[in-house]
Amino acid sequence: MKIDSKRKEQLKKYAAAALALCLLAVFYLGSAKLLSSGAPRVLFNVSQSEPSGELSKTVASNSALAHPFFARAAIALASFRAPVKTGWYSIEKGDTFFSLLTKLSSGEQATSAFRIPEGFTSRQIFELLGKRDDLKHEAEDLSRDEAKAAGSESFQKILAFQNEIGEPAQNGKSREASIEGLLAPDTYFYIVGQTDTKLLLRSVNQQRKIINEEWEKRKPAVNDVLHSRYEALILASVIEKESGVKADKHLISSVFHNRLRIGMPLQSDPTVIYGMGGRYRGNLTKADLRTPTPYNTYTMKGLPPTPICAPSRESINAALQPADTKYLYFVARGDGSSEFSDNLQSHNQAVDKYQRSVIKNGSSK
Repeated sequence: MKIDSKRKEQLKKYAAAALALCLLAVFYLGSAKLLSSGAPRVLFNVSQSEPSGELSKTVASNSALAHPFFARAAIALASFRAPVKTGWYSIEKGDTFFSLLTKLSSGEQATSAFRIPEGFTSRQIFELLGKRDDLKHEAEDLSRDEAKAAGSESFQKILAFQNEIGEPAQNGKSREASIEGLLAPDTYFYIVGQTDTKLLLRSVNQQRKIINEEWEKRKPAVNDVLHSRYEALILASVIEKESGVKADKHLISSVFHNRLRIGMPLQSDPTVIYGMGGRYRGNLTKADLRTPTPYNTYTMKGLPPTPICAPSRESINAALQPADTKYLYFVARGDGSSEFSDNLQSHNQAVDKYQRSVIKNGSSK
């Protein structure tokens, strides 16, 4: 059957329109968001042992995907063009066929973040770390099993920092091997699948950088009280736990410096609590304050043997830049700030004023 030229032109127009519609549909659907509304991100691992077809099926079966076909298509196309770099990739909020294809083609692997909060103990940090399922856990739980940790390569690498910034002994006694205070509070971004050891060592290097910088800027009088960068970390950790108010930290530091200078006990409740460990139930009693431990700064003079938490740069700076005062006492006002005194009589008046309604089981600084 012969088709006239007019009919041919019409067919060409219809074909062009159909092609345009198909292209628009592909572009629209390819630009559609892959994740369902409110769904968490989807992580998937590209390995040498898993064919791209099997991988795309695994990804597409995830219920969080609104357009599984395009997720499969992106993986297949990226694998066809060139071998995709092995590692973890993510489908995030806002990702489309095109953005996922770009990630796979460029080897842009999934990242995540881990926050070490100011004032957290090493045990608390490791509890947070242990809950991360996007890290490869190879480090021992260094905060719990000391015997096991002692033989850990990770533990020894971190302890190298402790040995670097302090004398090997304090007051004639061997210093306790501890990672407390050696990890810098901060947010650390990492590639998913990275080892926890690598993240910890980054935190150690960050704390090394901070203490070295702050130590170089210390006040000359600090040398009369603090004899190493490690002792500065110890004092900074106590300051960290005593106040979250930045304006008070240098004043609190001055109290502790003045006490250390005259041989007066620090009498810091947070050190007592740290030394009690699991025995602390949320309330300090007179018996607690009178029970000697290496960390009870009511029964012993000087600094505790190790830091008691991860101190922030602010607290490290305060430890090395104490305010110029004669203060020997401070008491919490109840609003986060503290009242400072240079004699016991004024201090007792402040205690009566700000803690009148508090049942006193122990003494304040």
